Amino acid sequence: MTHARKQIRDAGKALITGLTTTGSQVHASRSYTLKTLPALRIYTNEEDIEPDNLSSPCDLMRVLNIVVEAVVAKNDTLDDELDKIIAEVEIVMGGSTLSGLVRELILTNIEIEMSAESNIETGVARMTWRAEYRTKENAPEVVT
Repeated sequence: MTHARKQIRDAGKALITGLTTTGSQVHASRSYTLKTLPALRIYTNEEDIEPDNLSSPCDLMRVLNIVVEAVVAKNDTLDDELDKIIAEVEIVMGGSTLSGLVRELILTNIEIEMSAESNIETGVARMTWRAEYRTKENAPEVVT
């Protein structure tokens, strides 16, 4: 089995694959070099973990940040394209449980910036989602 974080990333990738604007250009890695734009990246970063009871093994309440990055080539309609992709992602992810893996999934932040992707100027919209889920302390691969 794989850690619950990977299962959550994979479920997120499946959910955002096939959107009108980005299609199959979805990559579950922050370091994947994008060859075709527009595209999406999905990855996880910070995770807060707290014991939820005093049993042994105890339940762990986990709050994970899932980041979805929309990347488009620099052009005159860059902001409009990013807003369209953001809307498409919000529609499918908003309120999702990612195939029952998370108890709650809430969009908490959007950052938009210019970047250089493989020497190509790009616009990047970084959407951060807060996902709450639970595991046992000795079973990080099993969501409870």
